[in-house]
Amino acid sequence: MSLENAPDDVKLAVDLIVL
Repeated sequence: MSLENAPDDVKLAVDLIVL
């Protein structure tokens, strides 16, 4: 799964899930 092209909102959501 490549997050480089993902929107900032998705990146923030993933960060919350990872944390």
